[in-house]
Amino acid sequence: MWSKYDNGILLTSNFTFEIDPSSTASSNDYDFTIINGNSYSITCINEGKKLVVNVLEDDGLSKQITYDLVGFW
Repeated sequence: MWSKYDNGILLTSNFTFEIDPSSTASSNDYDFTIINGNSYSITCINEGKKLVVNVLEDDGLSKQITYDLVGFW
């Protein structure tokens, strides 16, 4: 879940989540579900690829997160 704080106070923020084109995973390798304006889930379908998610905050801040897709063990 994504949240934004200012001096310890939780601010109301919405985020946009996008799959970055630099990802080595194709859409057949994962299931990406946006739950609401501040959370998402990823389910691995095929292992061994990287999925890069761009997180864009409504005030212009951004973050890029890389996930290694791995299965259960």
